[in-house]
Formats: sequence, C-alpha cells, structure tokens
Amino acid sequence: MGTRWSARHVSVAPLPHAVNMTNDAQEVFHPTPVVVLGVVPDDPPYRMVEINGELVGPAYDMVDVIRLAHQAGVADVDLDDPAVVRWVGGAKYKWVP
Repeated sequence: MGTRWSARHVSVAPLPHAVNMTNDAQEVFHPTPVVVLGVVPDDPPYRMVEINGELVGPAYDMVDVIRLAHQAGVADVDLDDPAVVRWVGGAKYKWVP
C-alpha cells in the first residue's frame, strides 16, 4: 500500500503573493460588456453577440459587432481590448466555420 498522507506529513509555507489575496477578494468583478460567440454555420455564417449578458443579435462581420454594441449603449468599442470584447470560438477574423 502507498503512503497515507495527513496534515502532519505536509507543511505548507505561505506564498509571497498570498498577501494580496484579501485585497483582490474585495475587488468587484466586472464582466466583459461585449461577448462575440462562435461562428454559426449558416448561409451566410454569423456570430451571435451578447451585450452585458443579453443576446442582442447576429453579427456578420466586425462592423456589425460595433453597430450592435453602439445600439446597446456601449460607446467605446475597441475590438482588440479584452476588457471590452471577448471573442469565443475564434478571434475577430474568424467568420466562417
């Protein structure tokens, strides 16, 4: 049989970066406002777009993503900023299955 481990066999040293964990836990989580989902293989193919957790419609290209975001009230849409837009199932140039 193998070794049985218990708390007396394991010593855990505090990690140097663990000091900030309490401060990090107090920060508020801000989800990405724009989420572009994976390509839907239709004719023509498209990607569904979520704004603040709500499906707002299909996008057939990057311009549609910006248009949908503006219509939903997201004024500054930087498609390269992961804090603003999250691409699921492929980057911004993936528009075909």
